[in-house]
Amino acid sequence: MRIPRNPKQYELTNHLGNVLSTVLDRKTPITTTSGSGSSTTITHYEGDVVFATDYYPFGSPMSWTTPDSSSGRMYSGVGYRYGMNGKEKDDEIVGSGNSIDFGERMYDPRLVRMRSIDRYANKYPYMSPYSYAANNPIAAIDIAGDSLYILFHVTGNGHGDDMFKAAALTRQYDIEHRGHFDPKRDKVVVLAVQNMSDIKTKTEQTVADNKATYGNTVEFGLWSHSGLDGPIGTTPTTKNPLYSGSTQMNKEGWGDINFNWQGNGIYGCNSGNPVGDGVSFTNGLSGLDNFKDVTVSGQTTSAYPSTSPNSRDLSFAQLVNVYLPIVYFPTAKEATKEVVRKTYMVGGNKDSSSDAFFGGTKVNPMEKSKNGTVIK
Repeated sequence: MRIPRNPKQYELTNHLGNVLSTVLDRKTPITTTSGSGSSTTITHYEGDVVFATDYYPFGSPMSWTTPDSSSGRMYSGVGYRYGMNGKEKDDEIVGSGNSIDFGERMYDPRLVRMRSIDRYANKYPYMSPYSYAANNPIAAIDIAGDSLYILFHVTGNGHGDDMFKAAALTRQYDIEHRGHFDPKRDKVVVLAVQNMSDIKTKTEQTVADNKATYGNTVEFGLWSHSGLDGPIGTTPTTKNPLYSGSTQMNKEGWGDINFNWQGNGIYGCNSGNPVGDGVSFTNGLSGLDNFKDVTVSGQTTSAYPSTSPNSRDLSFAQLVNVYLPIVYFPTAKEATKEVVRKTYMVGGNKDSSSDAFFGGTKVNPMEKSKNGTVIK
């Protein structure tokens, strides 16, 4: 008895994940016969297309344009389960492609609205809780609202280890104590690094370990000494060094990291300083393919410790370079622990420490860039 093989279907998608067509792993040989008819030659193979369609901007499939189906933008569209954004269709009640299952909510592309309120609506008070992809369907997709934060601090410095670690832990605390942070859906990972090329390995491993539960990376932060060419490690960079023996990583190295982005990047002192050719390190990063549509920020001057993110206020402990151990105590309202001594790295001037201790000084602004362009 011959058992027929069940051919696999392969999806061909666009940048939004929309399933434009599916083809089988079966191929049909196309042949030609010689003039005498004595031999046959296979010239090429053709794939077996099962399904194909185009979409309107907000996801409705383009159907036949004439009653006899002689033309149109859909081929054998009924029957394949997945469509817009690669999500499963629910065609039983409202017709093919008119109800899309996004897991937490159902979406109707005809109405351009979700059918229920976004559970994370408080994260985006400026948008309708029923909107899809922030009403920008050509460039964006609708995410689950889960968030992964990856924060690095450099160790092995002659000075600054405790300061950088305290700043990273302070950022972790601030994120985890936001009103919309949900530990079941959001996660902050704090990592130490010495070799700048290890950032790629550790970042991609963190993404692989957490993306299924916590989604895209909404923030990447790095606390370190930094120069005009970017963050500085404490051991020679083993892959993509700025030059032989350098403790910095070149832009090719930064451009080779899969951050699984949907957010912002923050880098150290002077990394946003546009001197020389007028292009800062962070501005250059923002123009790389793997930083597309990501807001990248860097300090325009050297950065100094502060008890406040909005002004340079120096505590006595920070004045005498004491940052750790960070003191914790349990609060009455929660079982988690609260940071008492906070440390923020803010832009400042070298000789302003005494002013910062006795009353605070103005913070120098960070430079923010997106897609190679400085933004205000």
